[in-house]
Amino acid sequence: MAGPNMTKIDKHIEIVRTSVKSLSAMSQKSCDGIQAALSKYYTRVGVTTVDNIADLEALVVLKPDLVFIGMKFVPINPTLGSNDPNGIWLTTYLDEQGIAYTGSSRIAHQLELNKPFAKQCVLDAGLNTSQYFEVKQKQPYTENTAIEFPLFVKPTNRGGGLGIDSSSVVYNHDELMAKIASIASNFQSDSLVESYLPGREFSVAILKDERSNEFSVMPLELIAPKDSNGVRILSEQVKTDDTESFAEV
Repeated sequence: MAGPNMTKIDKHIEIVRTSVKSLSAMSQKSCDGIQAALSKYYTRVGVTTVDNIADLEALVVLKPDLVFIGMKFVPINPTLGSNDPNGIWLTTYLDEQGIAYTGSSRIAHQLELNKPFAKQCVLDAGLNTSQYFEVKQKQPYTENTAIEFPLFVKPTNRGGGLGIDSSSVVYNHDELMAKIASIASNFQSDSLVESYLPGREFSVAILKDERSNEFSVMPLELIAPKDSNGVRILSEQVKTDDTESFAEV
């Protein structure tokens, strides 16, 4: 922890978030907390809200030393949101401007927004992942008897816990169909249905040192409160509004 007499690092860090909920990966509460923490160590820590291309151009004019990313994508056509084929990926844009940023590249974010493809990439790499199947929107569902209940259901094209709540773990066919319908209605998304895996949950940041090419691994254990069935579900609500449930390993 920085002491009262500690000299701050002379760097400008700009936190970037959006007020468009479907594009956001950072709540206002999280943004405020990050700004307060970074301000203890750096001379200038600002916040830029990026909802459109003009906002993105204004960010570049600031020329920050580092952008702390709380979003992924800026649509050209706001009505299309993250489905805009001509939209701008924030990391790609910052790379082109020579501005450093936190987080992953466009490829990683695209995998996050196509969870069935991401799981297949994991399998192709020889790693284990839970059994799964995909349920398309507006298509008749044919019951899959190869995977037993309970199941975990989430949108195929969202990240940051969006679409995950107390109804994400389902114990029978009716609950499964209700969750699939909810995801289609609220997120216009297909559903990824997986075998439910009990146990501890970790978020692991992997950082690469550009000078040595060595990797540093920093795990965090994420502890959500138990629901009525004794299941811990780390939803977006828990991630953004219950920061005391995060415990560092």
